[in-house]
Amino acid sequence: MVGAMVCTILSDIFGRKPIFLLSQWAMVVIGVANAFAPDYLVFTVLKFFSGVLAQVCSPANSFLCFSFFLLINNQMRFTPMHTVTEEELSKL
Repeated sequence: MVGAMVCTILSDIFGRKPIFLLSQWAMVVIGVANAFAPDYLVFTVLKFFSGVLAQVCSPANSFLCFSFFLLINNQMRFTPMHTVTEEELSKL
């Protein structure tokens, strides 16, 4: 809940892509640090932050996957990663 609430606001300000990439790289760093945690307290704190960042990545991954496709007349169509205009819709 914490990651989803905070990063939603940040993604509105800075954009989805920078927040998504930052959270992915932060998960890599925290995951490696978690593997070498010296004690249980550090392990649990790093695991908490890993969970917070996972809440950010999961909805962003879903959005990115669904943005590749467009549903037209109950058929999935592949779309490029840009905003589809009315002219492009009329051609489909």
